Formats: sequence, structure tokens, C-alpha cells
Amino acid sequence: MIIYTIIEYFLIVIAFVDYKKGLICFAILDLFIGVNIRGYLIPGGNIVAVENILSLVYSIVFLIKHNSLLLEKQRFPLLGPFIFISISMVLSSTLTIAPGNISKIISAIIRQFVMAYIYWKVLDRKSLIMVFYGSCVVFLISTIYAQYEYIFQTNPISDYFIESSVDQENVIDWHFEDNSERGYRVKSIFDHAIGAGVMWALCIFWIFSYCSCSQIFKQRTIKTFAYIVLMIMCFICIIYTRSRSGIVFIMLCMLSFVNFKKSRSFVYGIFILFAIIFLGSHFSQFNDIFMSIFSPKARDTVGGSSIELRFDQLDAAFSLFAQSPILGLGSGFQELVTEDMASRLMGYESMWFVIIPSYGLLGMITNIYLAYVCIIKIPQMYEMKAIKYVCFAYWLVGSLSSLPGMKMHYYYIVIFYLIKNSEVYISKSKRNKTIM
Repeated sequence: MIIYTIIEYFLIVIAFVDYKKGLICFAILDLFIGVNIRGYLIPGGNIVAVENILSLVYSIVFLIKHNSLLLEKQRFPLLGPFIFISISMVLSSTLTIAPGNISKIISAIIRQFVMAYIYWKVLDRKSLIMVFYGSCVVFLISTIYAQYEYIFQTNPISDYFIESSVDQENVIDWHFEDNSERGYRVKSIFDHAIGAGVMWALCIFWIFSYCSCSQIFKQRTIKTFAYIVLMIMCFICIIYTRSRSGIVFIMLCMLSFVNFKKSRSFVYGIFILFAIIFLGSHFSQFNDIFMSIFSPKARDTVGGSSIELRFDQLDAAFSLFAQSPILGLGSGFQELVTEDMASRLMGYESMWFVIIPSYGLLGMITNIYLAYVCIIKIPQMYEMKAIKYVCFAYWLVGSLSSLPGMKMHYYYIVIFYLIKNSEVYISKSKRNKTIM
């Protein structure tokens, strides 16, 4: 835990010294910080997740120093949905049958929504490139460690943090034994195998987007080779997770690079698809997992969540929803449900199975509005097809499966990178500078 204590204090100090550089470091190092990395907000105080502590510190420092920072002039495109979802979460956690811990709700709002707003306002295009370079190093480390975990089928880093956590009562152990239905599932430095697969898929997508924008694929350099190798390693690690989520996510994201109106682009798209299948065919588990996306018979062979299980969870979620349809039961509803209902909801195989009973109709509407803004409004506003596909991938995969261990800040940063590299954004920025 000492190394994380050093990282925590380093990030806090640099926030006051050079806020933008500190924010870049936080965005990169946050990929390492798991749910079981906890500490004290103040000596002798309550135990809090380190990620929450750092998010709170960077939010407070932003309020203190925002007048001295060079901030983004263009409007934050997710401001409306974030405000509405935050209001829904607070109302459902204070005025309902099973109100949750309001401090946890506020922490979640700061960690996910406030920090996303700060990343948008503070990180310009060059800063986002720095985050990209740093995250590539982190993902390289994660893929190397994943090879070790796959070979020895053990994750000593995760085991250490679980065993040495200062908050043993709230330790989350997402560990899959090698005798489970799918066998051992690699998660590397991340908290969960599903989240790890989606994170590696996001890394592949960002590398491909960056290389396409920078024309790097047309250059025969060591840098080009390094990016290709890292993408291949990330894809292999997605296979190691034995999860359908990562495979579906990357396939949907890569469709953004296919222009079906151009024959050459269509051929490239088909080539990429066959390359994925060919590479995966060398891993026996990939064939079963890949086919389980389309075939019920293969799905039975692989195991995991079935369609019947998801419909049963949906029925359980709406049964709870009926008890308080407007605001939901609150984030603490798990304490009120019967053992039978709890067993039916176990696993929450969709983000909606948490939203529906917790936040009710208001939570559903606000989250659907966020999905609309991400998938339709922003891509149209910035004329960027890639945003539509990566956001659609997130909402589709998140609706069909839970996404434990996914780092939401990285997802939003990838979206911000795409927006700030769009021609529409660049032209608006130039016009703003001319007016000034």
C-alpha cells in the first residue's frame, strides 16, 4: 500500500503546484487505482476510496484556481444530462423508502460527473495527447502483467490489496477460479475481467483513432510498429478475459472506421474483421466465446448469463420499481429486498437492473437522455462518426451486461479527444480566438 500512498500524496501536492500537469497525471495513474485501494480522508477519520479522495481534492482545487487556469471556452456537451442525473440520484437517495448513504452518492457524482467536467474544461488537445501517451504505457504494463496472470493463473497484486485493505468489511473480490464455467478469467491491474476487457477495447480504439488522425499507419516507423503490437497485445488480453463484452465492444467501435460508401474502406473493414477472427482462432476459448454472441448452443457451452436469467432479473427489477415508480426505492434498496428477490437480482446483468429499482422513472429518463446526447446529439454536433460508435458500444454492452471495473473517466476522456480533434470543434476554436 505504500506505493499508492506515495502516488496519492504526489497527486495532491502537484494539484496545488501545477494543476493541469497534476490532472494529466491523475487521469493516467487513476487507471492503476482499484476499488480496494482505500485510505483516510483525514487522519483518524472515515475510510474512503483513494479515487474518491483524489477526485474531491481536484474538484476543490479547481474551484480555488479556476480563475487562473486557461479553460475550455466551448460549452460542455454533457452538462445537461449530468445535472439531471445528479438531481435524480440525490432525490432518490434522500426522499425514498430506502435512502442510501448520501455521502456515497455525492462521492459518485464528483468522481464521475464533476471530474468529467473538469477534464473537459482543463485538458486541451495537447494535454489529451499526453494522457494518451501515458495511458499507452499503463496498458502496456497491464498486458505484460496479464501474460503472467494467464500463465500462472494467479493475480498476486489483486490478492495483496484484498488481503491488506484497511477496510476489510467493504472489500470487493471479483476473482474467478479456474474451475468456474469459463475457466480462469484474466483481469490484470483492473478490478474485474469484464471491465478489463472493455478497457483494453477502448485502448485499441483510441490508438486506432489517434493513428488514423495522425496518418501514422502510412509511416513505416518503430512508432507505428509499437502501436500495432500494443493493439494486438490488448486484443489477446480481451480473449484472456473470456468475456463477450470486450469482443462486442471492440467490434462495434471498429465499425466507425468503415465507410460503406467507399469500396476500399469496406474492404479494409472486412479485412479487420477477418484478422480479428483469424487471430482469435488460435485461442480455442475465443471460438466458443465469439460464437456464443450469436448461437444459443455455443452460449450454453461457454456458460455465463443466459437470456432467461436476464429476463428474470428484468422482471425482478420492475417488481421493485412498482413499489416506488417515480423516484425508485433509493440506492439502499438491497437492504429491503427478500432473499428470493436478492438471488434473482444477483449479478445485475445490466446497468438498468440497478437504475430501475434504485432511481425509478426519473433515473430511467435522465439516463436515456444521456444516451441520446452521447449517441445522437454530440456526433451530429461535431460531425464525428467515431463518437457515435464508441458511445453506442458502451450503452449497448452496458445494457446487455454489467460493466464492473470499467474506468468511466477514461471513456469520457476518449470522447473528449475525439470531439477536440473534430473539424467542427477546431473551426469553432479558431473563430473564438479571432473574436477575442
